[in-house]
Amino acid sequence: MSSIAPFPDMGPVPRVELVVDPGDLLTDTVTVDFERRAEDRTFKVRGGMSRSATTTAVVMDYEAPFQIESVYSARCMDEDGAYMGTVTLDATTLAFGGTVIQQPFDPKLAVEVVRLAAMAGPVRQSTPGDLVRTENSGLPTLIGTGIRGGVEGFTLAVRTDTLAAYRALQATLGTYEQPQLQAWLIRTPPPILLPRVFFCAAPSLDAIERTLHFGEERVEFTAVVTEIEPPAPGLSPAVLRYSDLVALFDSYSDIAATYTLYSDILRDQSLVGAAG
Repeated sequence: MSSIAPFPDMGPVPRVELVVDPGDLLTDTVTVDFERRAEDRTFKVRGGMSRSATTTAVVMDYEAPFQIESVYSARCMDEDGAYMGTVTLDATTLAFGGTVIQQPFDPKLAVEVVRLAAMAGPVRQSTPGDLVRTENSGLPTLIGTGIRGGVEGFTLAVRTDTLAAYRALQATLGTYEQPQLQAWLIRTPPPILLPRVFFCAAPSLDAIERTLHFGEERVEFTAVVTEIEPPAPGLSPAVLRYSDLVALFDSYSDIAATYTLYSDILRDQSLVGAAG
């Protein structure tokens, strides 16, 4: 039996767990693509593409929106990769009230931040089109696609309250020795006017220390960001490897003594990357 469960904690980020039983899929399904629909938009679930339908699939959705309903579905493919149909799995709401900024390709690079009043600035979206004047017409004709664009040039203004959080936010965009994609996933709850799932280009980040000389650790950040498509949605985040288990456990007996089910191992994100 399939289940959809929300986990509203920073472990490493608020997330939704999908456990999908092959019996809940269409007959003769060989592979599935998992999708999430929320706020009138459909997203591919990162790490949930081209999954085998022969065994129970356990997928963590690290990009689910906060405090609105998400409906999950499975696109079913046969042995030739042909689309057979879509099965609606279930719906859930991730009840998290904060603001989280994370690196799309690595949810461990994430931090909960405090929104500042300056973040209440204008949210601009444009609809592409051109005004063309035709002969003998006093008014121009609008030629456009009718597809509205994403958020452009939004000024993000947030605060971290510890130096550890300051360093974590900086690391989401890379360090001197560890490069990262210059992009963020920002998730905010209603009624913030940004999209609940907001992927954006973040080419630069300004940090302003406010209280360090008073013995406190508050740092304010500003960045001008522009909405983008989810970067490489077929690319999975860091996943658990056999070498990670070898690095942490001496035997299968030790693993069995710690975890009751195999799915319990997959849920424990603290294991990921243990082997380096």
